[in-house]
Amino acid sequence: STAPPRRGRAPGRRRGQRPADARTVVARRALAGLTVQAPVPAPPARGHRRTAVRIALALYALLVLAASLYPSPPVWASAAGRDRLVHAAAYLLLGLLLTAALNAGSTTWAVWRRCGAALLIGACYGAGLELAQRYTGRVPETGDAVANLMGAAAGAALVTLHRLRRLGTVKAAP
Repeated sequence: STAPPRRGRAPGRRRGQRPADARTVVARRALAGLTVQAPVPAPPARGHRRTAVRIALALYALLVLAASLYPSPPVWASAAGRDRLVHAAAYLLLGLLLTAALNAGSTTWAVWRRCGAALLIGACYGAGLELAQRYTGRVPETGDAVANLMGAAAGAALVTLHRLRRLGTVKAAP
């Protein structure tokens, strides 16, 4: 008498037998003369994407660090009015990467909490680099720190709205 298969074991598979991967199944079907379909590739693991975002964040944070502490800023970026736009754009991308690098969570509260954390980290990073400019011969400006904060807030808000839409909390505009 055969015992019913335990839960979690595929039917037709004996105890101790390993599950076949897609290539093995395709090869067995080909040998049996059955039609062969190419195996469907597995989607990329979420952990790899998160790791890639964190590496991009680290590299970009180093780039912002180098650009902020370089003794003389580029001429095109120091023109009147452009300086604040360059700061806001740089920290917008930093805010995007910071918020994306933090684990999203599955509740609305978790998404908002991580948005706040990204905003706080971006604001502290920008203010800290503005204060550190004093030691490189540059003049720290409050307006630059405000532009950094506004850019980080915009980047964090974009990612947060995207995540809230995916959760179904926020609806897209018609």
